[in-house]
Amino acid sequence: MHKKKVLVVCPGPIYPITMGSQIRMINIIKGLSQDHDVDVIARIPDRSHLFPEYVGKIKDICNEYYPILAPNKQNYFKRIYYRIKFGIVKLNLIPNDFFYFSILSLQKRIAKVANSKRYDIIICEFWYSCSFYNRMLYKPYFVLDTIDVNFKKYELELKSRGKWESEYKKIQKYRALELKYTGLNDLIISVSEFDSQFFRENFSDKAHIKVPIGQDLSKFLQFGVRGYEKNSILFYGSMSSFQNQEAFWILYNEILPKIKKFKPKLQLNVVGSKPPKEIKALHNEKNIFIHGFVMDLTNVISKNALLILPLRSGGGFRTRIIEVMALGVPVIGTHNALNCIEMKSGIHGFITDSNSEMAEYAVRILTDPNLRKKMSEECIKFVSTKYSMVATYRKLSNYLIDLDRKSR
Repeated sequence: MHKKKVLVVCPGPIYPITMGSQIRMINIIKGLSQDHDVDVIARIPDRSHLFPEYVGKIKDICNEYYPILAPNKQNYFKRIYYRIKFGIVKLNLIPNDFFYFSILSLQKRIAKVANSKRYDIIICEFWYSCSFYNRMLYKPYFVLDTIDVNFKKYELELKSRGKWESEYKKIQKYRALELKYTGLNDLIISVSEFDSQFFRENFSDKAHIKVPIGQDLSKFLQFGVRGYEKNSILFYGSMSSFQNQEAFWILYNEILPKIKKFKPKLQLNVVGSKPPKEIKALHNEKNIFIHGFVMDLTNVISKNALLILPLRSGGGFRTRIIEVMALGVPVIGTHNALNCIEMKSGIHGFITDSNSEMAEYAVRILTDPNLRKKMSEECIKFVSTKYSMVATYRKLSNYLIDLDRKSR
């Protein structure tokens, strides 16, 4: 085996963990470090991310760690300068995601590290992290972990907010930039079959690999299937995001009343950090429980008969659904929410964009213990084989190990 020198470039901090994409990068770094020499660069938003408790965790999983402070956070005058620059960038329809990586000083700092050690492979998280490529003094093997088709996610959100027509030019700009920087890579990593098809169609001359977002599901699988409350349903997701708040209100206002016609004693559990006051106010200790952030998810999730996620906007890989399924809880949701998981409707739960059908499917599961039991077993079997650490991140390390043979 030829051990390679690998640089992983992250557009944001790795610790503390607040998003699923951070868990993915941690696991990618851990997996690659078993076979290769891995260094990490991460843009950090402020100096608190230099605390030993965060830096130490990153150094535990890689060789060298290079935290780069966001240029606009270095001092007062820099903050004023970049606030003005950000306004100019917005006028030119440049996506917010690209702002930091359009800054010349940040590109140069990343390129300085990359050029100094002459890595065999450079892996970037998200397309906008690739902006330093034109400052490279040599040609390593470039890899992009896309995580999503970002402009499509942005487009869905604007449509949901009723801003699609007014922001059409911005969407087109976003698309053009995403495709430009994606195309600079030798290998494109997708997390789902939908994303993989899109990137293969647009970059047929590139190498492609699908690496779903794997998780260490051991604590969920070890918890096992226990007794559940037959009238209890779950909504699970970070409540600080517009997409999840929108999905919650669809569930609460349009789907729940339909289910209650058949299940008047229905109980709703809402799990997710930072629920807004309007949602927190619904908590009544009777049939609506707004739990907020929960440290130990196993007990709260496992007691539900099913999860419902009517996600209309947003996108990305729904890592939390994997946890729910690992605890044997069937799921019902939109194509936007569940297509990325590649679950089978009617086997692991149901996929539909109709609120009425979601209610009908929920009633079926709530009133048929045998159906619920079968779906529960299929959910556990599905995620334990498809989304284990070995089935996902090990694929990437093996692919890079085999690069020499592929190039011959």
